[in-house]
Amino acid sequence: MSISVFYFETPLPAYEMAKSFLEQRPILNNLNLTLLEERISKPQPGRYWVVTKGEDVVGFSLQSPLNYGINLAFMDGEIISELVKFIALQKFDIPFVNGDSLSASLFAGYWTESHNSGAIPELGMRIYEKEKQNPIEHTNGTMRQAVDEDLDLLTSWTKEFIEATGGLNTDVRDVVKARLKEERFWIWEDKGPVSFVCISNPVHGVVRVQMVFTPKAERGKLYARSCVNELSNSLLLKNQRVMLYADLGNPISNFVFRSVGFGSKVDCLKYVFVKK
Repeated sequence: MSISVFYFETPLPAYEMAKSFLEQRPILNNLNLTLLEERISKPQPGRYWVVTKGEDVVGFSLQSPLNYGINLAFMDGEIISELVKFIALQKFDIPFVNGDSLSASLFAGYWTESHNSGAIPELGMRIYEKEKQNPIEHTNGTMRQAVDEDLDLLTSWTKEFIEATGGLNTDVRDVVKARLKEERFWIWEDKGPVSFVCISNPVHGVVRVQMVFTPKAERGKLYARSCVNELSNSLLLKNQRVMLYADLGNPISNFVFRSVGFGSKVDCLKYVFVKK
């Protein structure tokens, strides 16, 4: 059967075409599903590729914003090869690629061959899913939902989180304000706020833990561990699946997430392309 690649500059037709394919792996494809829904509701420039084999959708990738890299869905090698050939002909600037370790490695290999360039593996992440409610002995304090009065504090903490993790430089205050309105921030308090967790909106039954942060003065007291555990337990009770990405280079965070009932699902890699 022939392999075809379809290209879109708006998210809705790509979403409608690839939805069933992406929903088959709602945990592994959560980031792509989330970005598609966000771009449909709040348009931003983007590029979207859907790959078919015969009548079946067998691949998907997106690039949004346009100065960002490509996010891959899990795909077979022959599908990635055809996708790379198609994108190479479009002559777009692709600074890096993200995906599960196999798909990202294959894409990087085909891309460097077609461009006589190099690729450096820069960031290893692991996808975890909360597998069970895990009763643990909490540290001091309690969890509460963040409110509008927390905007200044959460903006400051989010900036620190972005600086520490190398995230995208965006208008942080506006992003925090929007997420506060959507009730996505939760704070751990011990005689005042000491840690926070930010989650995504549910996408096809999956909630992603997006940010976990404790300021330096409060670290080592298990505040973040308690907040993640209590919040994820409550989401399981609402029949939501809970997932997160953890930096494989951070042994503390990986230990903490495993200790509160998260199990590993797949490892992911980011390859940065080096031009000759």
